[in-house]
Amino acid sequence: MTLKQLTLGGFMGVALALAPACGDSGGGESSTETDPGTSAAPTTDSGTTGQTPTEGTASEGTTTAEGTDSGTSEPTTGDVSDPEILQKCNDGYTNDEMLQVAQCPCAVALGGYPDEAECLADINKPDPALSACTCEVYSRYPDIEASLDCVAPALATAITCVMGAMCTDSPEPLFECLQPYFDAIETCAEPPKAALAEVEITCNMAAPFMCTSGETIPDIWKCNYTVDCMDASDENTCPDTFMCADGTEYVPEGFKCDAYPDCTDGSDEVDCPTFMCMDGGTIPEQFKCNGNPDCEDASDEGSMAGCPVFMCMSGAEIPLDYKCDGFPDCDDESDEGDAAMCPVFMCMNGMTIPEAFKCNGFPECDDESDESDCPEFMCDNGMILPGFVECDGFPDCEDGSDETDCP
Repeated sequence: MTLKQLTLGGFMGVALALAPACGDSGGGESSTETDPGTSAAPTTDSGTTGQTPTEGTASEGTTTAEGTDSGTSEPTTGDVSDPEILQKCNDGYTNDEMLQVAQCPCAVALGGYPDEAECLADINKPDPALSACTCEVYSRYPDIEASLDCVAPALATAITCVMGAMCTDSPEPLFECLQPYFDAIETCAEPPKAALAEVEITCNMAAPFMCTSGETIPDIWKCNYTVDCMDASDENTCPDTFMCADGTEYVPEGFKCDAYPDCTDGSDEVDCPTFMCMDGGTIPEQFKCNGNPDCEDASDEGSMAGCPVFMCMSGAEIPLDYKCDGFPDCDDESDEGDAAMCPVFMCMNGMTIPEAFKCNGFPECDDESDESDCPEFMCDNGMILPGFVECDGFPDCEDGSDETDCP
């Protein structure tokens, strides 16, 4: 991780979530415009300035994440907006942006940016209309006030602390200022699930999905391996999904029998096929021919195990798919280049690179022409990602659709 990522790109990514403060339900990053050159005092949860709430206990009625039934909370005031909650939510966005601004001197001192102007230009400022819509929705949910009151003092204290932090030699002073705020985000109650769903549908224009049990959730929450409907109808009819034995958890089908328990009860690793090593030991079947010996006698790899291999000039064997991958695996490097008749890609400037490096997400050509005109993958929710993320074993789409229908 780079220094820049450790400051604005890393910790700020967490700060921007504002999950308990104003709820990041899909676009809840700070968006209220402030003058980045102004060192104003943080706005308190009452909407005044010049007063920094002290750290300590949250307001009465604050709940923690544990024990909160976020799936059943509904607004108790109908369509009535509570102006106090609305103000507190708007203050949360304003103060979050102030926290970003306050970190810029440290980011520059630590070498993350050449000057404060470039740092300030890198601050995330989502559409103000989106944050205004989010706060308007939240203002109709009384339960959210406890979350706002819980996190606001820690946020205000973090701003004041960061403004006085000296980060010339180490980022530790910055981290020490931010940690209590991050702890508050972890411990304060999240907004009710009903509020998060309404923000996604109303403000982010997500399509609605009607649960069989009657609730309405954003369509992008469907088939994301997290139960959001009371009757689990958003997950129990999804293709390429494995239901754990307890009936409350779901994981991608491809996670079943991968030798790593993903279900809390471990049921995704029960009754899985095994491979018997020559010495009598057993390993999961999918570990055979994976390029790494898992049997103590290494009998799960190589031609003796029936694995496809490439014979190096020296006589050694390597997995066949290691050939022409741009990285020598044979001791004599005969698996790469002309000796293996590997295909190459010619950059626009005439430079050549291994064909395997084209469209891998990392420019290898000096002119970066190996990453142009590359295939893209469209997630089911419309999100566009580089084509190489499809079926790479890690869900990159928010809805996990890049890992469905995989071999």
